Amino acid sequence: MKYLVLIKKVKTVMKINQGQAINIVNNLKGLIYNDIFILDSDGLALASNKDIIDDKYIVYGKAVSRDNKILVVNEENLNHKCILIPVNLDDELVAIIGLSGDFENVSQYGEIIVKVTEILLRESIHYERKIKSRENDRFLMNELFSDTIDYHYVASKAKLLGYDIESFKVLSIVDIPYADKRVMTYEDIVDCIESCLKPSDLVGIYETNIIILQTEDDPASIKKRLKTIKDYLDKKLFSPITIGISNKIMHVGDIKMAYYQSLKLLQIPAIKASDGIYDFEDYALELVFFGISPQISNNFIKNIFNNLTRKEMDEISKLLEVYMNNNGSINQTSKVLFIHKNTLQYRLNKIKDKTGYNPRDLKQLYRLYTALTFYYLRD
Repeated sequence: MKYLVLIKKVKTVMKINQGQAINIVNNLKGLIYNDIFILDSDGLALASNKDIIDDKYIVYGKAVSRDNKILVVNEENLNHKCILIPVNLDDELVAIIGLSGDFENVSQYGEIIVKVTEILLRESIHYERKIKSRENDRFLMNELFSDTIDYHYVASKAKLLGYDIESFKVLSIVDIPYADKRVMTYEDIVDCIESCLKPSDLVGIYETNIIILQTEDDPASIKKRLKTIKDYLDKKLFSPITIGISNKIMHVGDIKMAYYQSLKLLQIPAIKASDGIYDFEDYALELVFFGISPQISNNFIKNIFNNLTRKEMDEISKLLEVYMNNNGSINQTSKVLFIHKNTLQYRLNKIKDKTGYNPRDLKQLYRLYTALTFYYLRD
């Protein structure tokens, strides 16, 4: 049994950690040559360019932590002259920066050091939050693909993360060429994709595949957004990417099936060898044929087309595609092909002569189309 823990939202207290402090010191020590030390918001030592932070600096840090004001220690008879500067982010004390030396020498660096520290801290905090967000999204993605999905648990968890799982309408898989996986990391690719999506959309990784769950309902809008993603990534990668789109998701329980639809779609040889955006609905028949054994499909091709050349097959395919798209209309098909209708009838008769199947007969036309589908799937 899974238990959902509801967390009351409270103001997040930002605290600098030791890793962040060390990073800041490493960046600052190239700018100035004084002793640098960093304390947390409670005045506790975190990092320094010296091996040990003097206890006196800790005492001074406690005062800055209490008052949140700059402290200058510059009396002539003291050996620990220094300036301690509070660093605030969003009106909250997050760190204390200390510089040893006379006030006249170190005060000129104060503003620069605070600005650099703020920038580094914001970058670090943003990165850590992004990592945490990505971990949450990955957890949610895995839950959505669970064989025994606990709807109420997942819906509640998703809501805490800002998602409505019932709003997901379609699933897409972004197929990245193998060579390009060494050019960009999965995380970088996910970042690029996320920047093109709506906040309500979910992107993540499942079984090494990059998954997009979109909340848009309009097929044209879905493809338009995916086209933006494709164009964006195509410019960054060596090879164009391919995207497979599932059927519409009617219920959250359909998500795993939608995943396998997109995955199967990308396995069709004609699609796998190309790039573009492909919709499962447009290739439903091809996917049925794709599951038939090669022996059966090869025999079917041979029985209908015997030993026709590739050129002859391509000519037949092109003609029948236009013919079928125009519902078998001689007039419409001849107009699209820019040929006389008598020429079209002659070509249809030639297909019958070569194959023994008459394209004007619906059942025989279907056999021709099926054999052509097998032929191009095999290739």
